[in-house]
Parts: sequence; structure tokens; C-alpha cells
Amino acid sequence: IITRTEALASVLLDIWGSLGEARMDDSSDYSGKKPRALSILGDIFEVTTWRAILITMAELGIEFGVFEEMRERFPRTFTTTDRERYVLLPNGWWLYTSKSANAVMDFCEKTTDLMGLSDEEWEVLYE
Repeated sequence: IITRTEALASVLLDIWGSLGEARMDDSSDYSGKKPRALSILGDIFEVTTWRAILITMAELGIEFGVFEEMRERFPRTFTTTDRERYVLLPNGWWLYTSKSANAVMDFCEKTTDLMGLSDEEWEVLYE
């Protein structure tokens, strides 16, 4: 039973990686930090909230052509219908924006992976 469970869990994580272990450790708690900008490939996007970072990163994912992969990775983050706590994206999809700072950074890390960016090619700048 244990062997079968581990095999099924492995298959599940291959299909739906967002269910895997969180990447955060004690040194990556973003709660209480105030963002001021998002830097991607040398371009600076001025932001003042984690919500703005989330929206900007989703829009960049659309521009980079990885939106379908983002929808697969974050199935509860996107919808085709207007709902409370969602914002309309340029492609007509709605983005859930009520996320913690840590959840936004997890979204950013996974989205930049889909975009093919290394950790050195993007960062959040703080006040």
C-alpha cells in the first residue's frame, strides 16, 4: 500500500506540480515586507502592493506566452467569470488577487520558471 501510494503521489506531482512542497523556508517569509518594484530582465515595474506584483506577473506571463501553463499550474487562480476578489486580465480571464505575500512570491517563482527565467533575471525590490 505504501509503495503504491508513493508511486501515485509521484505521478500526481508530475501532472500537477503546484501541489508539491512549498519552496519557502524560514528565510523566505515575505510577510510584513513592503514591495516597491518588480525587476524582470532589467525592466522595472513600480508597484506598491503584493496585489500589484501578482497582477503584473500574470500580465507578463500572458506576454511571454505561458498563460495556458499558468492556468494548469494554478487552476484556482484563474476563471472566465467575474467573481469577488478577482481582477480582469488583458486576455479576458479573471485573476484571483486575495493572496498573502508568501503566496504571491510562490506564484512569481513558479511563473518565472514557466517563462524560462533564472533567479538572477528577476527580483522583487523592497522599501
